[in-house]
Amino acid sequence: MPAANNQPRSRVAPAAGRGFLASGLGVALFSSAVFGTSGSFAKALLETGWSTGAAVTLRLTGAALILAIPAVLALRGRWHQLRDNWLTILLFGLIGVAACQLFYFNAVARLSVGVALLLEYLAPVLIVLWLWAASRKRPRALTLGGTLLSLAGLVLVLDLTGA
Repeated sequence: MPAANNQPRSRVAPAAGRGFLASGLGVALFSSAVFGTSGSFAKALLETGWSTGAAVTLRLTGAALILAIPAVLALRGRWHQLRDNWLTILLFGLIGVAACQLFYFNAVARLSVGVALLLEYLAPVLIVLWLWAASRKRPRALTLGGTLLSLAGLVLVLDLTGA
C-alpha cells in the first residue's frame, strides 16, 4: 500500500538499520582484529621451522579460498572488468598484498611481534606527520583524531604500561 504522500514505500532498510558488521567501521574493526593475530600466527610458524615465504603463501592461499566465493558473486555478469584490469589486479596482489606480508613476516622473524607491530602501525602516523610538514596544512580534525586513536591502540597492543 502506498504511503500517504502517494510514493511507494521503499523495501530497503535504511543504512542506520544495518548490522554493525555491515557498516564500514565494523568491517574495519573485524579486519584489524584478524590482522592483529597474524604476527603471533607467523611467529609460531617461523619458530617451528617454516620459512617466511611458506607462511605468507599459506596465509594468502587461505584468504584466496575464503574470498573466492564472494568475488565470483560480485563479478557475476561483469567478467570483462577482470579481463580489462588484470594487470592492475596482479600488481596489487603482488605488491600491495604479498610483498607487504612478506616484509612484515620477515620483520617478525627477526624482531619481537610488539616491535614489528610498532613499526607497522606507526607508518600511517608518520605519513600524516610527513604530509603535515610538507604541505604546511594542518590535517582535519577527523584525521588527527584517527591518528591519536591509532597511537592509543598501539599503546594498548604493545602494553607499554605493563611489565
